[in-house]
Amino acid sequence: MIKSISTIVLNTFKESIRDRILLTIAVFVFLLLGSTLFLGSISLDQDSKIIIDFGLFGIFFFGVVITLFVGGASIVKELDQRTAYTILARPIKRSWFILGKFFGLCLTLLVLTLIMSLVFLALVGFKTGWGTIDVALILALFYVYLEFCVLVSLMLLFSSFSSSVMGAVYGIAVFMIGHSTKTIVSLIYNSPAWVRRIFLFVYYIFPNLEKFNLRNDAVYHIRPYASEIALTVGYAVVYCVVLLYLANLAFRKQEL
Repeated sequence: MIKSISTIVLNTFKESIRDRILLTIAVFVFLLLGSTLFLGSISLDQDSKIIIDFGLFGIFFFGVVITLFVGGASIVKELDQRTAYTILARPIKRSWFILGKFFGLCLTLLVLTLIMSLVFLALVGFKTGWGTIDVALILALFYVYLEFCVLVSLMLLFSSFSSSVMGAVYGIAVFMIGHSTKTIVSLIYNSPAWVRRIFLFVYYIFPNLEKFNLRNDAVYHIRPYASEIALTVGYAVVYCVVLLYLANLAFRKQEL
């Protein structure tokens, strides 16, 4: 089991790294992070805040783009190229295949996030002093990666039953809803009873991606409590497990 999953993980990682979209977006990431130096230099005593804010947003934005489009095409691409047929012809369970794709994509995003984070932290330290790099900033980067993992499991679910284009559309829709939880909460308290039930359903079913947003806290050097970190990590793990379970159920219905 472990050997089979590890093989799928490595193959997924190699295929994702070779994908041109990753290289293209990586170039834009480095350009964006470099531009934070310029923005910080023209600000009035706000260079630290601007560099941190733009840098975190750049890592977050391009990481989400990579996750939505590469993750959304992961299983579909395997089916179109018929490599999934070859893999599953061996004594490999479909659940192992899903887990291998998940950990392979998470490994890809981990490497890219680490590279982007190191460049970003180097820019922060160079421009504003190494003392600016604190626990709050590191946690903000860690939370960004947690959101990537949740999105990977979500995109694997969509990729298991839809095309790559529709998977990306579904992913973008859920992403926007997941970052609109504050709006949803406000609508809950200002709506009729039957509308309130709909908003409550949306609020509890869709992932609350704002849980992973620590960018403002990092700018003002505010770190969450250990209990909050544990709850957020637990939330991400539970959500990934549920989504991967659903992806496995949907993938079983595929005729291979």
